[in-house]
Amino acid sequence: MTLRSSVDSSLPARRECLTTTHMKKTKPLILGELLLLFSSILIFRSAWLLLDQVAWASSRAGLLTLLILGCVLSIFALKGINKQ
Repeated sequence: MTLRSSVDSSLPARRECLTTTHMKKTKPLILGELLLLFSSILIFRSAWLLLDQVAWASSRAGLLTLLILGCVLSIFALKGINKQ
């Protein structure tokens, strides 16, 4: 057996080990993202219903203010996400 063939035969085992380690690290991340998605649906629905009860939020000025505020907050969130 040559040195090259012994190295080639060990590569798939090494790749499998890295994949398993990567999967163990990403599973909690995926579960956290799913939990965040579900909780954001509940928050969005509750905020929508609460803002429907406030007269100011249904006016033109209120809607424009909330739209601008939402855009600004989204920009900050996306900048923070893209830094990492």
